[in-house]
Amino acid sequence: MVRDAIPRSDPASIAAAAAIGRDRSFQTVEELAAITAPTLIIPGIDARHPAALAEELARILPEGRLAPAALSADPRTAEDFALALAPAIQDFLADVARA
Repeated sequence: MVRDAIPRSDPASIAAAAAIGRDRSFQTVEELAAITAPTLIIPGIDARHPAALAEELARILPEGRLAPAALSADPRTAEDFALALAPAIQDFLADVARA
């Protein structure tokens, strides 16, 4: 999806996306403990976004919630991602609205 977006993106957006790999706003998960808003954490599948990191973050954040769904290599389009993740996101938003 990122490659598909490049032709319709401006140079500044492309540079910002490329910088994500080396530009991090935090060094440790513990730095995120100050986030008190309800937060849905969706586990990843690669070395940079391992499920164990998502689990740790869900424990550290006061209002963190680990999604029952996880990213996988199967989705290839935005629609695929929506179908895979929408139920977890909808449940999370419904729970937040009830609180």
